[in-house]
Amino acid sequence: MLKPAGRPVNPPTATLILFERFYRAFLVAGAHTARPPLEYDVDKHVPLFKLRLVNGQSIGPLPLRNLWSRACHSDNVSVSRQMERLGTKGQTSYLLHGPANMADLNSVEARLRVLVDDSKLLGSISALHH
Repeated sequence: MLKPAGRPVNPPTATLILFERFYRAFLVAGAHTARPPLEYDVDKHVPLFKLRLVNGQSIGPLPLRNLWSRACHSDNVSVSRQMERLGTKGQTSYLLHGPANMADLNSVEARLRVLVDDSKLLGSISALHH
């Protein structure tokens, strides 16, 4: 293996160099977060839908954001999770955020329902927009 300067290195050092390059690309791509790329203003996002899954089911922020992004046909989306108290029990809800002026929310909702169903997730989707 070669360093950028062309000198041979031992395999553990080469592995560290490759890991460091991968990690930097990972951070730059924003793959560790459920927020959109920096060119979008997430402060202007509003919750548009709420997803409640049945007990025992959950979804991570990245798969949920990916699903939501596919439903919207846009990367300008974000997701969050909130705990709600129902008596002595808590239930997790997922909020799906996007720009307040997102077009054709009825079609977005229909695609979202199909994608959630295709993902074998069971629960309910509520529209929060008016």
